[in-house]
Amino acid sequence: MGDRDLRVPRFNAQDCHKDIYLSCGRHCASKVGAGMYRSVRASVPLQKSRFVYFEMTLQEGRSPLRGTNQSANKLDVPVRAGAAALKAGGATTATGASETRAGADASVCIGLSTRLTPLNTLVGTSPNSIGFYSAGHVLVGSGPRSSVGVGQKYGYQSTVGVLAQVVDRQDNGEGAGASSGNAPPLSSSTSSGAAPGSSIGEAFVRFTVDGTALRDSENRVMEFSLPFPSRSELYPTLTLHSQDVQVFSRFSAPDVVGLNLQELELPVEEPVEIWCLDGLRLGISA
Repeated sequence: MGDRDLRVPRFNAQDCHKDIYLSCGRHCASKVGAGMYRSVRASVPLQKSRFVYFEMTLQEGRSPLRGTNQSANKLDVPVRAGAAALKAGGATTATGASETRAGADASVCIGLSTRLTPLNTLVGTSPNSIGFYSAGHVLVGSGPRSSVGVGQKYGYQSTVGVLAQVVDRQDNGEGAGASSGNAPPLSSSTSSGAAPGSSIGEAFVRFTVDGTALRDSENRVMEFSLPFPSRSELYPTLTLHSQDVQVFSRFSAPDVVGLNLQELELPVEEPVEIWCLDGLRLGISA
């Protein structure tokens, strides 16, 4: 595996449950085992002290392989095949997705976790993880409130976006957190409760479905706070429960389809740069 390969953000075959099969150059994940929750993390963590955005798209379909995960070996196809699959079946519009999503029952959770989070659990139910479950709940593994109903489900043909700002107080030498934007963190979405100066990192996370941000009953963009151990890394994480769904990663800037900066209601005091996992800038919110 060369340097070029290491720079391409994708699902990580070395950080993947054995019941998940990776294909399309490790840009597509599907479940092949009969167990409950099976997870895989991305190969690249979120950079700290900046806004980072990524997406995942759900497609109906089963893995072509029935057996253990062999995606780290010779069954992997070139990266270009992953991009082609995204263009052919992954790209959706908000209108088409909303029509297909009605009645869809894919059981999937998309979020963030550290590498200490077990791969046989639902992301967001273990400490130091957060996940947006397809049934319409945001799960926060650290904090007083573990599950928040958000009134928005997703399923086949949906593209789920995650915008996160990761702040590590110890790395920054500060006791203060990060700007939370126009929509303040809701009490239901938890806060760290960490004392100033403590060695706790914190991620401020917003989710979208087909470009539309999750909002509360007062139409404010919902922002969730995830405390995690200082100097740890947070990785995009996918948990699969259903076997009849394929999830495509959109971790590189050219693959992102649903970013709507105005919809996310980011801070207006100064321009905010939005970055992707591949290190490319997606845009500036002014």
